[in-house]
Amino acid sequence: MFPRFAREHLFARSKLGSSYPPRSSEPGLVRGDTAASDRTRRIEARLLTGMHIRRRLPWILSLIGAALLILAIVCFYEPIKHEFHYAALIREIQGRNPIQEAEAALNRGDSRFMAIRGIGYSYPEVPDDRKLVEKHGVIPIEGTSDCLIGETQTKFQYLAWQFASQYNREILARLQHPPLEKADAPKER
Repeated sequence: MFPRFAREHLFARSKLGSSYPPRSSEPGLVRGDTAASDRTRRIEARLLTGMHIRRRLPWILSLIGAALLILAIVCFYEPIKHEFHYAALIREIQGRNPIQEAEAALNRGDSRFMAIRGIGYSYPEVPDDRKLVEKHGVIPIEGTSDCLIGETQTKFQYLAWQFASQYNREILARLQHPPLEKADAPKER
């Protein structure tokens, strides 16, 4: 039931009386009596090493576990942060209406095309006419890239391409066929 060193400790306590470990001024122990003091030193050494290691083991394991947890958080923080960032961009772009945004931009006099970032810019639904892009300008969609990491960024890139396609299609249609003025509207002179 008790470990061996605990049994020896109890045995030594019963032999030496209530004050254990013995004091040098204790009766019955003479300075030259090394057998009793050696035995008590051995028992004390076993107690100190065995008991302290067993008491400290949960703390040591807890510290190792905490260190591993901190290491894992440090290593996986960037990829997790990256996924959360692109998940937020996905929610944002899904909540936007490209046709309404294109109409509002044209009403403000802004006829720039939406662009997808990559090695260069890509202009979905815009003909390969450099003069057209240079004349009207470009609005790059933030977060797009040619270096895709993970499914979340890939999904965002796809949704950004669809958004830019619809936006640019609406801008091109309005540039090629401007809306007719209403007959009731007063003409400016």
